[in-house]
Amino acid sequence: MTERRKTYSMPLKTALLTVGAILLLGALTASALRLNALKKECGELTAAAQNVFTGAYTELTGAVGELDAALEKLLVAESPRMLALSLDEVWRGSGAVTALMGRLPIPHPDALELETLLARTGDYCRVLSASVLSGSKLTDADRAKLDELARFTAGVKAMLEERLASGSWPTSALASADFYNESGAFSYEGLTLPELVYDGPMSKSASDRAPLGLSGETLSESECLEKARELLPLLIGGEAELESEGRGGGRIPFCGFSGERDGRRFFISVTERGGALLAFEAEGGPGQGEKPDAEALEAKAAALLEKLGYPGSEAVSRQYYGGGVLFGFACTTDGGGGSVLLPGDLIRIRLGGDGSVELIDAAACLMNHGEREIPDGLLTAEEAAAGLSPRLEISGERLALLPLDDLTERLCWEFRGTAGERGYLVYLDAATGEEVRILRLIEDENGVRTL
Repeated sequence: MTERRKTYSMPLKTALLTVGAILLLGALTASALRLNALKKECGELTAAAQNVFTGAYTELTGAVGELDAALEKLLVAESPRMLALSLDEVWRGSGAVTALMGRLPIPHPDALELETLLARTGDYCRVLSASVLSGSKLTDADRAKLDELARFTAGVKAMLEERLASGSWPTSALASADFYNESGAFSYEGLTLPELVYDGPMSKSASDRAPLGLSGETLSESECLEKARELLPLLIGGEAELESEGRGGGRIPFCGFSGERDGRRFFISVTERGGALLAFEAEGGPGQGEKPDAEALEAKAAALLEKLGYPGSEAVSRQYYGGGVLFGFACTTDGGGGSVLLPGDLIRIRLGGDGSVELIDAAACLMNHGEREIPDGLLTAEEAAAGLSPRLEISGERLALLPLDDLTERLCWEFRGTAGERGYLVYLDAATGEEVRILRLIEDENGVRTL
C-alpha cells in the first residue's frame, strides 16, 4: 500500500509561515509588555519602600534628637522634681527610639548592640528616677555617665541625619538572603558605645544573672533523659518513649524531650544543672461544657508541686481555659513571725477538667528561688495599715517579698481589700509604711487575676 503524504502548495505554506510568525511576534510582544508592566510595578514598589523607609528614618532621626535633648537637660537639672521628670522623659524617649528601629531595614548584627544600649539607657534613667524619688541624689559618676550618653546620642543623631540627607541606607540589598545576617550596612564608625553598669531589669548584670533555684552538678543529655523519665509518672500517670529535642541555652540551659501517651503528644524539659523540671506541656483533652471544680483542681495542683519538689507554694491566681484551669502558684518562706509570700518565685500549672496535667512552667521560680533573709523590727500590720486609704475596706493582710524588677525585692505588707465594688491589693513597705504598689484584683467568671 502506497503511503500518501499531505502536501501544500507554496502560497499555502507561505500563509502558514506568515501566521506562525505573526503569532510568535504577538507572543513576544505580549511578553515584552508584561515584562515592562512587571518592571513598572517593581519600580513602583521600590519607590513605595523607599518612601516608607525615608519616613521611618525621618521619624527615627527626630526621636533620637528628642532623646538627646532630654539627656542634655539632665546635665543642668537639679531639683528632685525636675530630675525625675527629665529622667522619665529619657525613659519614654528610649522606648520610642527602639520601637522605631524595629521598622527599619537594619541587619540584625548591626542593630543589636545599638538597640540594647538605647533600651538600657531608658532603663538606667528609670532606675535613677526611682532613686531620686526615694530621696537620693545623683552622684558625680551618674552625671558623667549621663553626659557620655548625651554625647553618644548626639553622634547617632548626626549619623542618621547624614544618611537621611544622602539616602544611603541599603534598601537595594533587601532582596539578598544574607542581608539580615551580614553586618556593615548600618555601621556607626567613630562612635564608641558607652558601657552601662547598674542594677536594673534590662542591665547586663540582670541578663547575666545565674538561676538562684538550681543546685547540683551539670548533667549530660543522657542523664537529663533519665531525670525526665523519673518525672513522667507524676506528669502523665505512667511511662512513655522519649525522643530528644536537643539542648537549649539562655539563662537556664536545658535538655528537651518529646513523647506520646494515650494519643496525646507532650514535651518535657529538664535543666542541665541538677535535672529539675523546667517545663512540661501536653495536648489538652476534650473540652468540657461545664466549669470544672477549681477548688479540687487547686488542691491536686498543690499536691503535685509538692511531689515535684516545690513545697510551701500557694495559689495566687486562677484562670479558666477550655475546660481546665491555669493556676499561678507562688512559693513561700518563713519570716516575720509567719509565712512570707514570694510572688517572684512563680510556677504556672494548668490542669484539665479531668485532672490531667496540661502545662507546667517553673522558669521564674528556678530563676528567683534563693534563700532570703527576713529582717526583724518590722511594722506590725496594724501600724502599716495606718498608711492605707480610708476608702479601702481591708479583708486580709500578709507579708510579701514584692519583686520590683529582676534584681530588686522589697518586703511589704500586702493588704487585700475593696473600695466600692472594686478589689485591690495594696503593698506598703514593711519597714517604713511607704506605699509601694497597687494592683487591681479581678474576680469574675474567668477566674482570679491582678492588673
